[in-house]
Order: sequence, then structure tokens, then C-alpha cells
Amino acid sequence: MNAPSWTLNYLGLPFEECGRARDGLDCWGLVRLALVEVFKLEGLPDFAGQYSRSRDRTVPEIFAQELKRWRQVTEPTAGDIIVLRLSGRPWHVGLMVNRDVMLTIDRGTCSVLERVDSPRWHGRLDGYYRYER
Repeated sequence: MNAPSWTLNYLGLPFEECGRARDGLDCWGLVRLALVEVFKLEGLPDFAGQYSRSRDRTVPEIFAQELKRWRQVTEPTAGDIIVLRLSGRPWHVGLMVNRDVMLTIDRGTCSVLERVDSPRWHGRLDGYYRYER
């Protein structure tokens, strides 16, 4: 899979509910970490304490509020986020590393690179978003 070299620093990190550090991350924690470290985005909320687990029913509403600060795009580039539906609702985020591949993590896995058109994510795209500075 063709991906930029910076992604090597983010592969194999363990999943942890509401995790915000390299020793354990949820999907937003991973995306936020890479956006801050690689893309130098400041001011991103960590949502600490706003939900207790990644499948908490409040997560889609929390992200809906946050996405008001982002611009939806149709042609993603590295540093954009991808929002994916789970149970029919926008519930999962990944970080685009190029047009076709995202950095992602989910419960029971470590962080990986996945194609956005993989069978696992087929038909679940909610949108691509770019942070508005």
C-alpha cells in the first residue's frame, strides 16, 4: 500500500476507549494526535470526558457539532478526515493519508492503514472534511 513515510509513526498503536496518548487511542484520539503532530493543527478538542466509550450514543452528536468547524470536501488529501457511518450514523473517523487510504483504529485492533473502498467500509462513507484554520 502506497503511503507517506510519516504514517509509520502511527501504525500498530493500541486501541483504548477514550485514549488520547500513544499507549492507547480511540479513533478520534488517533486522528487528533496525527493532526497535531504531523499537520500542526492546534485547537482541536480532545473531547475528554464527553463520552465514556467509542460506541456511546452521544458520539455522533459530538462529532456533528465539531464538524461545523470543518469544510466538507469531495476530493480528500492527506490531513483530511473521513467520517464513516456505523449503525447508520456518522460514528467513526479516520485520517486520510492520500486519496484512497486512511489511518484508522477501532476497538479490538491496533492502528492500521486501510483503503477507504475496502469491503469493511464500502457504503459507509458519510463525508470527507478539511479543518478550517
